[in-house]
Amino acid sequence: MWLVYGLEHNFLSISQFCDNGYDVMFEKTNCTVINKDNKSIMFKGKIVENVYKINFSELVDQKVICLLSMNDKKWV
Repeated sequence: MWLVYGLEHNFLSISQFCDNGYDVMFEKTNCTVINKDNKSIMFKGKIVENVYKINFSELVDQKVICLLSMNDKKWV
């Protein structure tokens, strides 16, 4: 696991998306998370400065209902 000191944003775990029934497609300028069951697009991210980023204000337009996971273990 990599630790990034001073990180001001959260990372999303691609393996957790895949383990929970989603496909993640990476392209040159964006990434897309797709529900395997119904092939619907959950959300898209754009590449900015060589990092795929999600603009959370755009998620309302993409009709994303929930993008939060909670765990009571502090190390997670």
